[in-house]
Amino acid sequence: MNITRHTGQIRIPNAADFLVVYSTSFGYTAFRTTDIGSPFVHHLSEELMNISKEDNFYQVLTRVNKKVGMEYRPSLKTSDIVTQMPCFSSH
Repeated sequence: MNITRHTGQIRIPNAADFLVVYSTSFGYTAFRTTDIGSPFVHHLSEELMNISKEDNFYQVLTRVNKKVGMEYRPSLKTSDIVTQMPCFSSH
């Protein structure tokens, strides 16, 4: 993609304008339950249903990260030491 400026052309990489969202960090497993399904999808859907005009999408994703990482606990014997941390990357 080329953009013309007063000083000439600049080249924007092909990997520009991407937002990548993961339910968990690379190399880790995401949780899923039979009652709510994926906690990441559950909280993301909840946040999108309650989004306000003042919110931007980064704020929404940050709230989802907090809810999944800090509030969700799987029903495992090790649930006090296990958590899931979503992540997102913007280019």
